[in-house]
Amino acid sequence: MRTFVEGLDEKMEGGVPKGHNVLVAGTAGTMKSTFCFSILYHNATHKKKHGVYITLEQSEDSLLKQMDAMGFRTNLITDELTFVDVSRIRGGLNDYGKSGAWVDFITEVVMEIHDFKPIDIIVFDSLGLIEVMTDMDNPRRDLFGMMNLFNKMGATSFMISEMTQGTMLFGRHDEDFLVDGIIHLRQHEVHDVDYENRL
Repeated sequence: MRTFVEGLDEKMEGGVPKGHNVLVAGTAGTMKSTFCFSILYHNATHKKKHGVYITLEQSEDSLLKQMDAMGFRTNLITDELTFVDVSRIRGGLNDYGKSGAWVDFITEVVMEIHDFKPIDIIVFDSLGLIEVMTDMDNPRRDLFGMMNLFNKMGATSFMISEMTQGTMLFGRHDEDFLVDGIIHLRQHEVHDVDYENRL
């Protein structure tokens, strides 16, 4: 699965292997959501790949407006992009209860989408918000179960994780041990007041 990031696909011998789970980690402001949306966007426009964007907090409308402002023409990919806007259906998660039952809810939605139209790429935004939504007795088990399902579907997934400034922890629950690879986004100071994002 190509990322369409100049130089990155070449280093990965063409892109991310099909069905792999990738952690996209970085501190606030490193444009993790934009990076992942860009992968969905370019695969939709160039390869007609079906992407699913699972957002736990930001609404679909808000995210699309943000991406349009970044220069993406989101109206061109409506047939190839499906949103799972959990902020709209959070009441359903409450009905499912706690202790990781949210996994059942979200995966059921994803499987229904996949049955209707096979999914090529999944973006999960973000892992850090899960704890805000529900309590989990065994986060590693629950996350592994979800990632394993994505893998069995043959979908390549990008799991967004926000890092705490000043640490090198990619996730709160050893997510880096559950995934097949990590893309670390970081800000690099180039002048006193200027920064650029690097990976």
